[in-house]
Amino acid sequence: MSMIPQENNMERSKFPPTQGRKGHKQKRINMAYTPENYEFLHRKARMLGISMTEYMNLLIDAARREN
Repeated sequence: MSMIPQENNMERSKFPPTQGRKGHKQKRINMAYTPENYEFLHRKARMLGISMTEYMNLLIDAARREN
């Protein structure tokens, strides 16, 4: 199941820094994961050299494009 595009470094630029910038905050959600899913997300994100948040956004973007 390869839903992640290979150009992940280009995708990173879609997420501007928002920490401490008034009026530039991204939407946020607090999510709970099973230990197995958390480990999977952690490993995949590490393998791609991106954060877990960026990996989840890539998954969501790919699923949205398919539908």
